[in-house]
Amino acid sequence: MNDISHHMSLTEPPNSHPELSVIVPFFNEGLNVRRVLDELKTVLAELTLCYEVLAVDDGSGDDTAWQLQQVQKDWPELKVFCHAKNRGQAAALWTAFDQAQGRLLATLDGDGQNDPRTLAQMIRHLEDEKADMVAGVRAARQDSWLRRKMSLLANRVRQVFLKDGVSDSGCALKVFRREVVTSFLPLRTLYSFMPALAVAAGFKVVEMAVPHRSRVAGLSNYGLMAMLWRPAVDMIGIWWFGQRRFSEREVPNADVQAPAEKRCAPWWLWILVVAVLFSFLGSRGLNEPDEGRYAEVAREMSSGGDWLVPHLNGFEHFQKPPLIYWFTAASLKLFGENEWAARLPSALAAAGVILLTFFMARKLWGRKRATVATVILVSMGGFFVMARLLTPDMLMTFWITAAIAALVYDRPWTFFMAMGLGFLTKGPMAFVVPLSAALGTRLAGAPSLSGKRWPWARGLLLSLALGLSWFMLLAVLNPDLFDYFWRYELVQRFASTTHGRMKPWWFFLPILPAVLLPWTFFLPGGLRALWGKLRTRKITRSQGMLLGWIALPLLILSFSGSKLPTYVLPLFPAFALAFSLRVQTVKQALGLALPCCALWLAAASIMPEVNMHLKQQASLLPLVEKMREKKDLAKTEVFACGIRAHGLEFYLGRVVAITRQDLDITLPPSPAQSVQVLTDVKDCLHRYVREPAFGLMRRNVYNRHFAPAGWKLEDESGDFVLVSNFDFLVKAPALTSAP
Repeated sequence: MNDISHHMSLTEPPNSHPELSVIVPFFNEGLNVRRVLDELKTVLAELTLCYEVLAVDDGSGDDTAWQLQQVQKDWPELKVFCHAKNRGQAAALWTAFDQAQGRLLATLDGDGQNDPRTLAQMIRHLEDEKADMVAGVRAARQDSWLRRKMSLLANRVRQVFLKDGVSDSGCALKVFRREVVTSFLPLRTLYSFMPALAVAAGFKVVEMAVPHRSRVAGLSNYGLMAMLWRPAVDMIGIWWFGQRRFSEREVPNADVQAPAEKRCAPWWLWILVVAVLFSFLGSRGLNEPDEGRYAEVAREMSSGGDWLVPHLNGFEHFQKPPLIYWFTAASLKLFGENEWAARLPSALAAAGVILLTFFMARKLWGRKRATVATVILVSMGGFFVMARLLTPDMLMTFWITAAIAALVYDRPWTFFMAMGLGFLTKGPMAFVVPLSAALGTRLAGAPSLSGKRWPWARGLLLSLALGLSWFMLLAVLNPDLFDYFWRYELVQRFASTTHGRMKPWWFFLPILPAVLLPWTFFLPGGLRALWGKLRTRKITRSQGMLLGWIALPLLILSFSGSKLPTYVLPLFPAFALAFSLRVQTVKQALGLALPCCALWLAAASIMPEVNMHLKQQASLLPLVEKMREKKDLAKTEVFACGIRAHGLEFYLGRVVAITRQDLDITLPPSPAQSVQVLTDVKDCLHRYVREPAFGLMRRNVYNRHFAPAGWKLEDESGDFVLVSNFDFLVKAPALTSAP
């Protein structure tokens, strides 16, 4: 392009790879340049999309070029291109197409008759309709009577020949995906035939009514020649071209122009994911109380063969739905009873969450944003921790994310099935979060969520049938469980303090900044941008989805009677998606993520050394290793007094006696189960007077009751101490034989 001079700002744009490229050709519009661009700048500032504006001066004879350069001084996103001589509007568009970098392109005239405030609605319409181009249709057109009639006639003739379904091809206001440009031809009347060329290439083109305004200054540059014989000649050529052209989308090898590596995540990203999720996964013992409990239930399920009713230390355990136990028990069956196998389901679920987040971001904003979102999620401190813990939270987060991904991809039955499986993993939040995201999407304007396409009544019945199937089956087999499931585990967990997890309503406000590290500092800017969107009521479909995904569940959790830091885990993918819109480049994301990932892994590698300092969360593995030094351990009694620490049973591979207050007994115990129940501390002391035994308890219980009775402290781990009565049993015969 020898006749094009580039007038670029001395400062590079803040984002060298914008998502939206707005193209505005100018010819002798010196009186309109500043007004048009100032209005456009205000509109684009309200969008969350990173953008660039490409203004092309098509060899104007007035001060258009100078005006463009003046505006550019205070607007780094503006790129100016100047033709040395007038080549026509189509050539100006062609120049901009060659330079544009966004995944979405928008065009409008430089005369000010197009209203740029419509761009956000057109972008939303493009996504909602899953279209490739949205062509504007000028409503209440503000042109002369003659111009309107000539345009109407031209459009009707064009429809007869081209059948492109567009009723106003002369409207300059259009939004389309970058790949649509491949269908265009360098015609002098390209601006009139872009929709027809796109349709001929197999792209989906839809229309949208847009406002039209009167020209404020200057004169129209469209003459009769431009509106009559040139379009007629080109129309015949395009008709012939359309008859002869095959659609690239119908060719088996259509992906030759878009290699798979350009659509998928870069290879290094998955190396990072695998390294972060699976390194040191089995290097530390199971932490109490959660990991020990879930691992033991899964061990008893895999070894005992009862896959319907979970058991904990030999007693029926109905506190959680069985899906996490099924996955963990299967992993123990395949890979043995060890920490790595126990935590594998959580790590795999985390990998699934990351993968789904990538696909959602790629669908919404393209590959670069998807890579950024993935890097952010995998490096979040809270996500890293929960991906390496055996709890049902990460598996439920996977089903919730799968449901919302189905929402993004418009897969209604997958949405409802994923919610049901999430409920079968951990309960009602699997319904709350996806439905909140769907509500936010619908309120932001997503007509595809209504009507026959989304069968809400039948779909929710499917979700409930799937989610409640296990509960209903057990309630049929034992009617007493119905009241337990409904009242104790559902109503009281949310509406009361029965479960001992009551926290103030603001509990999650300090928790979120901590678990989102190192990305916490993006929260203030994101909240400001969101507030601006809410005030102007210009929320896109994706923004509505993210707002519903985060705000409503967080509000519900804040007023729940049961609160734990892990409850916010299903919101992490939403935060990663939102933060990805604030991070400019993949390089910037990696600059913050890689050092943090290295720090998290370094912390994971030294966890065995800090086990003593974890107090109630410490692992019992060191104590079990101490017990294994006794040769006849299989014949030695083991009991737990005043604690819930079921990792003991997991590592020993057998059930132990435990004090009643620390048992979750739902059904009346059988005679065999009653033998394992210890009434209190005194019962522990009396029962193990004549037989060798190990006891697990807290130090204060040992100091107060067992030390005075002659029990020896063998070892300690965190808040737990291991005691034995071996010395007591050796001395006892000598005492009884004395005269």
